[in-house]
Amino acid sequence: MQIGIFGDSYADTNPKKIQNEELERLPWMLWLEKLGGHKVTCYGMSATNIWYSYKKFLNNYTKFDTIIFVYSNANRWLNINEIDGKNIGMTHIVSEKQLLHVNDEYKDVAKLLVKLHPYIYDEQLNLFVYQNVFNSINQLCKKNNIKLINIIPFEENFNDKLRLDISKSHGPVLTGLMQISGYEIKLTNDTKGVAKTIKDYLATNADLRFCHMNLYNNKLLAQTILEIFENPKNHVILHEYMTYSCEAKYMDYILEFL
Repeated sequence: MQIGIFGDSYADTNPKKIQNEELERLPWMLWLEKLGGHKVTCYGMSATNIWYSYKKFLNNYTKFDTIIFVYSNANRWLNINEIDGKNIGMTHIVSEKQLLHVNDEYKDVAKLLVKLHPYIYDEQLNLFVYQNVFNSINQLCKKNNIKLINIIPFEENFNDKLRLDISKSHGPVLTGLMQISGYEIKLTNDTKGVAKTIKDYLATNADLRFCHMNLYNNKLLAQTILEIFENPKNHVILHEYMTYSCEAKYMDYILEFL
């Protein structure tokens, strides 16, 4: 298959991080290549919104016979543009405490936007775009006979209900991914202090896990996607479907960055 992947940090290959096939240090998108022998092209970029990914999709989807679209958090600002080809890192920031991931050169702009946020943000508009982007992607893939998997990380986490109507989806819908990544930093079987070290680090720094998951779960997600390609399902809640692991030993690689 020629697979095109679109989305935010859950679909970002993070090339700046250590990637090593022999040590099995790969994000799930590259595991699709290694395990399935498919050609993967990834357009995912961290800290982006649904509209950003949708525009990338519209410009590129006809190049592929298979699409995996990862939907960003619906609450993210839709109208934050790239500047000189750079993503400034704004997502759903509503206070200055959340300016951590904004590129330094845009911090002043971001602070101003935070002050304006209560006056210009409209959740109903974001949900409208969210639903219509989903509908459009599924319709276009169906019309062009392109296989599709919809991954929605931010839905059905911790008993939240889907805000999205998926009744007319063209391909399988995978939800609950954020719950897996959340459990990883609440490890209960950690005897080396790894979990506490990582949790303390993430409180003030960027997440160094590939796609917000440990190495084991990245590989497992790729295996799950390959299985769903062979045996399509309508809706899969990943934290119930996958035999994922939150053991500290799968988090050790992060400590190399600290």
